[in-house]
Amino acid sequence: MESSVIILAAGFSVRAGQPKLGLPLSNGETFLQHLANFYETAGCREIIVVINAKGMQWLKDYPVPLPEKIKLVINPHPERGRFGSIQCGLQALENDFPFFIHNIDNPTISAELPHQLLGALKDYDFVKPVYRDKGGHPVLLQSYIKKEILRIGDQQLPFSEFLDNYQGNTIESEHSSVLENINNPDRF
Repeated sequence: MESSVIILAAGFSVRAGQPKLGLPLSNGETFLQHLANFYETAGCREIIVVINAKGMQWLKDYPVPLPEKIKLVINPHPERGRFGSIQCGLQALENDFPFFIHNIDNPTISAELPHQLLGALKDYDFVKPVYRDKGGHPVLLQSYIKKEILRIGDQQLPFSEFLDNYQGNTIESEHSSVLENINNPDRF
């Protein structure tokens, strides 16, 4: 099944001290390089990355090799939060495939997870991985949810609250990486 991904990287990165997209993994790749390459290898048709102006400047100052198909989208109002960044990413999405939403804070993911999520989507509105009863990332949504997200005027709506209105599925992951983020920096 074909898919797309929106990588959310428009946060202010106050704790990180630099844009999170440029944080290095132990293999030398930045978080952004790793996730973009991962989703390209997984077969995503479109890779949309939502960043803020500081992130764009960082990429100009420290260019890193990225897949050709990547689209960088600047969120002009990152202070409005994650939901606004998702809307920015969806406005740039050109196809009608199911789409992943992946936070830049969650740079690790198992190679089989995107295929497992695509297989579990079926007739559900969305699917997400869980590890020991805790929801993780990425989330995969049906293409028709795009219109509903773009219709919402409140850009500060918590995404989990939005998803409460839809029928979701979960898959149990054997990898705790679905929960990891840069708040657990010892992994990186």
